[in-house]
Amino acid sequence: MLEIFPHFGYKKEKLTDKKGYYLKINENEAFIVKEIFRLYALESNSICYVTRKLNDMNLKPRIAKKWSIASVKDILANPTYIGKVVWNRRKEIKKTKNGRIIKSRPRNPNYLIYDGLHEPIIDINTWNIVQEKRKQNPPKVVHNDTIKNPLTRYCLL
Repeated sequence: MLEIFPHFGYKKEKLTDKKGYYLKINENEAFIVKEIFRLYALESNSICYVTRKLNDMNLKPRIAKKWSIASVKDILANPTYIGKVVWNRRKEIKKTKNGRIIKSRPRNPNYLIYDGLHEPIIDINTWNIVQEKRKQNPPKVVHNDTIKNPLTRYCLL
């Protein structure tokens, strides 16, 4: 069975009086999460700068050898760090194609957010600053349908 790791900054703990688990703060990783939010929100740095700074400070992620821009973005967008739990963000959909079951997990823009049992690592004010800053700097996506290979004869229009 595949082991599901808790979010960076937390560890999984068994509930004492009920069935199931909850997230408990991992102090070593929580320091890094706080540093990511501090560098991005309070010092007004870019995600690229924050990633570079983490790697320069020799602060290691849990699995990879170095921090990536994508992993820092994921942390900055994850409501788990303010004590929330997300439900149905990527619901599994099964379809039958050529007699085989194909599973996909498309992104759901209408996911639900609930209060979690765990303690937040980040305060709500810092979270709001980060989310506003992220809205001001959306990713630049270039949609160009022309073929750019110089060896092709035709272009799509």
